[in-house]
Amino acid sequence: MFPAGEGSGAANSHGHESIERALASAGFTPEQRKMIYFGNWLRDFSQLVDPKLTRAPDAAKDFPSKFSRASLTEVADLLALKAFTSLQETAEGRNTFRVTEHVLGVYRPSEHIDNPLSYDTGGDPQLIDPDFEPLVGPEHAWMELTHETSMYRYFDNAQSYMYQKLVDASIAGPTPEGMRLFGEGLHVLEDLFAHSNFLELSLRKMGHGDVLVWTREKDCAHKWPLVTGRFSSSDVLGSLLEPIGKFLFPAKAIDFKPTRPGDRSDTERMLLILLREHEDPDWLALLESYLQVRDEAATSPWYEAISLANHYTDLPLKTLGYLVDVVFQKLMKWAGDNVDDLQLLVGQDPNIDEDVHPTHSQLAKDHDTHPFHGLAVYLAQYAIEQVGRAMYEYWHGDTGRDPATLAKSFFVHPAVSDWQDDIVQAWAMTNEDNIREGSSSGSFSERRRDYLQAARKRLEELGKDNAASFIKQRETLTGLFPLG
Repeated sequence: MFPAGEGSGAANSHGHESIERALASAGFTPEQRKMIYFGNWLRDFSQLVDPKLTRAPDAAKDFPSKFSRASLTEVADLLALKAFTSLQETAEGRNTFRVTEHVLGVYRPSEHIDNPLSYDTGGDPQLIDPDFEPLVGPEHAWMELTHETSMYRYFDNAQSYMYQKLVDASIAGPTPEGMRLFGEGLHVLEDLFAHSNFLELSLRKMGHGDVLVWTREKDCAHKWPLVTGRFSSSDVLGSLLEPIGKFLFPAKAIDFKPTRPGDRSDTERMLLILLREHEDPDWLALLESYLQVRDEAATSPWYEAISLANHYTDLPLKTLGYLVDVVFQKLMKWAGDNVDDLQLLVGQDPNIDEDVHPTHSQLAKDHDTHPFHGLAVYLAQYAIEQVGRAMYEYWHGDTGRDPATLAKSFFVHPAVSDWQDDIVQAWAMTNEDNIREGSSSGSFSERRRDYLQAARKRLEELGKDNAASFIKQRETLTGLFPLG
């Protein structure tokens, strides 16, 4: 998937939100685009509720390897409060744009066009939660390659999901619900260009025959099928750890001054969610005891007026620093194990090895480090603008073009579509170095090594950021705030 938001901040870096700027030319206002992006964002963060991370309601706590669906949804809601503050400034807005289990859903490969193939022998995900898609092995019907279309049948699931969301949006109209549904459908269309080898096949079609297409020749009409990557456990690192880390180590944590009972910093709100998942209930009781003492102090007239207030406003740095240690040291170990798992995938090359399907990290053009990131953005923006214009006109009474059917028309092998040809050719004329890099398995191997190093570096940086931990003795804390 393209990353959530605007990208990395570099001029040539784009995420789902910046791609949807194309909707401006279709007539949508900035506020409407924000509402539409909320639906798109929900699909990104539904990946938090992954079968690899989620425990069944009756399963024992196993922090941080497993979380309840309710807690993962709370994490997403907390992230949405930061990402969509302008939409939630009123009670009505908060109610409309609250992230619930119903609107967030769970990770379903069809909602991202991910290849659902799994070699996991851990059991049926639907036994954890019936909303998960079933376990898909190599012999599953969804993994059948259709000769005429040169596409695997799992593409049908993604196309059907997108189509239904856009139909529902058409019916709901330009309401908050309609905007959300529209964004959820657009997410899938955008991911067609970020997740699949559509661009690589298009470049080969235009004469760049050395571009890697991340699959071997198959028995299908167009020789090389359209494929997407498998979302592996290593990809969970970016989905969960980094958003949590930004809340546990916010840049301006020291600026937070609770002034009213019930005031909570981002760090405190995240800790309350995570500690509910911890096997040892004493840690949650410790935090709740501290917050209760602080709330009671905040009702006193001297709280802000005399120096004693400093005791209660500075103490979070001590208490929370230790609790962050308790939570994050386990998260760090878990994330490190996931990064180590990624190493096992580096040697598998779908361009060479028969019957090897690419992983998400191998194929996805999400980030500006990929040589085809810019081309993926151009094609996604074109498709979004076309479907956006059709939806805008539909909502304003011109039903001549059905936006859902139009979006569905993009889901074809590039060998039988020509809308992208001029865009691809124009881009290729000024990006010879990118094409050369995209034709070299060595450059991709180097980037995978860089990905491993970057992942480890992110873990190290997150660990170093935990500089607010002053108290290292649990007995000291329990003495300050008795546990009952």
